[in-house]
Amino acid sequence: MGPVTTSGEFSEFSVPTPLSAPFGITSGPDGALWFTEQNAAKIGRVTTSGVFTEFSLPRGYGVPHAITTGPDGAVCTPTTSARFDA
Repeated sequence: MGPVTTSGEFSEFSVPTPLSAPFGITSGPDGALWFTEQNAAKIGRVTTSGVFTEFSLPRGYGVPHAITTGPDGAVCTPTTSARFDA
């Protein structure tokens, strides 16, 4: 996972949780990339410099797939009622 510049230069970062299966991704209003970790039941955040933060979903919230940034700036995943203020 990592950013791609408009000239096509790609930087690759390793997600801290092995085999977490990153899936959906969105850019947050904070400039970071937010993503789902299907196999780990987590939401991840990575800055363009490669600093990761992971948020575990409460037990029973299901498997996070899609993720989006709402008009209010909150990052949400529709498979749960989880909301993350960026």
